[in-house]
Amino acid sequence: MDCWDNIPWEGLPKSVMVDLGRYLLKHKDALRFHLDSPVGATFRNMNISGFLRVFKGMVYIARTPLILAKLVHTDNDNFPHELSLGKILGYPLCCVEKIRIIGENFIDDYNNEFNREVEKHSLLDISLYNSSGLGLISHVPCSTSCEPSMRQAYEFYQSLKDAIGSQKFCVWRDDTLDYFELKN
Repeated sequence: MDCWDNIPWEGLPKSVMVDLGRYLLKHKDALRFHLDSPVGATFRNMNISGFLRVFKGMVYIARTPLILAKLVHTDNDNFPHELSLGKILGYPLCCVEKIRIIGENFIDDYNNEFNREVEKHSLLDISLYNSSGLGLISHVPCSTSCEPSMRQAYEFYQSLKDAIGSQKFCVWRDDTLDYFELKN
């Protein structure tokens, strides 16, 4: 898939751009997002390699049927599942552990606190992830200096830079690279 013109962006959360980009460039094996509109059926007809399931207002995409089954089951389990869900979604263990301690109900509060502390335009800046779809990672890091999160962000940044000149991720790649421009 080179260009994302066939994705129904209007009904999707902006953060899907980061999550799907990380998935398509093989930086993660699964993603999930909440669906507020009936665009899930459109995803079934798209050429996204992997397996897809729309269930209870969520879209789940994974590389294998086993990962997909684990993702759907874990996300819909009534027991605390921060650790197992974070692992499936490819988040660093230190960040998953931080969210497990904080609790799933307080992720938004922690996200807001993190966004007040993180340096704007840094690799770990996720302040525009939800509102504009700009970000290099799709999780809240355990700290503003989390090495595994920085590594994930840098690797994705480099993959986006490598795609310059192609049609890959043409919807938002250049804006993302401009926002996170690394000074060499």
